[in-house]
Amino acid sequence: MNISTRITEYSITGGLLWVSAFLFATVLNLQMNQDDISMVSVMRLWGEWISAMAPLSTAFEGLSNSLQGSISTLLAALAIIVIFFSGIILDLLGPVFFISIEMMFFHKWLVTKNRPWLDQLIADNREFIGEDYRIFIEDCAFNWKKPFAWFERRRSYNKLWTFMLSQVMVFSKAASLEELMDRVHLWRTSRAISTSMVVLGCLLNFTPLVHTPDNHAATLSFALTSIGVPVVLFAVSALITLGTYSRMSIVLCSLVYTTTQQKSAAAGAG
Repeated sequence: MNISTRITEYSITGGLLWVSAFLFATVLNLQMNQDDISMVSVMRLWGEWISAMAPLSTAFEGLSNSLQGSISTLLAALAIIVIFFSGIILDLLGPVFFISIEMMFFHKWLVTKNRPWLDQLIADNREFIGEDYRIFIEDCAFNWKKPFAWFERRRSYNKLWTFMLSQVMVFSKAASLEELMDRVHLWRTSRAISTSMVVLGCLLNFTPLVHTPDNHAATLSFALTSIGVPVVLFAVSALITLGTYSRMSIVLCSLVYTTTQQKSAAAGAG
């Protein structure tokens, strides 16, 4: 694992999560104050927040220079740690929201459309992956008689995807592997960003539990914020994740096919 790449990914996605939380707090405060959601109202609210922090700023300036430096360093370190671990949490939550979409694409566009050569690859390695491949290509419809079958299919999908990735890592050239890993990093980052959008949408959905408008105009604005915006966020997050995952998976499948053909040609020549 490239540590610097991971730190960059988690910092970006963790920062976006806190930006989403800040935007949610802004929208919630505006609705509780019965203000219109406009740039003027937002800037006025942010100005009030800055003014409320003035006593802390005055107290901080009254400290000695050395103590100010120590406190600033400590707060910066804590902020970096919080943002970094927020990115890790988003990376862990991503499959919870998007694994079904990814499995659907993997089954329909990769496994179903590449069965001839993929069946042969699985047959050559049936001791390791044969049973998982059989489970995954079966009907993906939910079966009430077997409520835990989906989790078994998900495990089989993860194992099959890892198996195909290992084929590329072992038999492909360094340039091809670098291209694939770039796609993988982009997909993971995009999925984490989409997860932060889903989190923001879920938070906006819960605003009716905190505040209920008392007039018609406010109700319309409230409905747009708590229903319309989350729907748009959910749709955009799904499209972003599916787009990056599809491009990454197509590259993976192409490389697996190429390495399989090269191995077959080498075996035939030998």
